[in-house]
Amino acid sequence: MNHEFDHRLHHEYNVNGKLLPKDSHAKLVDFGRYVLMNVLPTLVPISRLRQTPSEVLDQLSEGPIVLTQHGEAAAVLVDPEHWNRVIEELEVWQDSFDAMEARYRVAIGEDEVIEWSEVEAELDGVPA
Repeated sequence: MNHEFDHRLHHEYNVNGKLLPKDSHAKLVDFGRYVLMNVLPTLVPISRLRQTPSEVLDQLSEGPIVLTQHGEAAAVLVDPEHWNRVIEELEVWQDSFDAMEARYRVAIGEDEVIEWSEVEAELDGVPA
């Protein structure tokens, strides 16, 4: 049985090499022997972004920021390095999915495997 709860951090924690400051929020899932921690993003009203943009942007080094409008999530800000890592990871997952789909199509007879030597032979006859 697991127990999930929201937790305000009272100590600094090191998660995946990143130091989480006191007073940030984390979602903890207690599995008895193991406790998993998922850091909740910082919520910032859009009005605060307009008033103190540099301060809000400085917080991006701590993780994604959810911009709120009328108390509802309106947008998410992430630093460019984080964004690039997410996009690269998605591309790897998409490539893996495409490869699995191709293997499946071959396995059920929808597609056939063409030997590379055949492809090269066909390309030799194509003008550059």
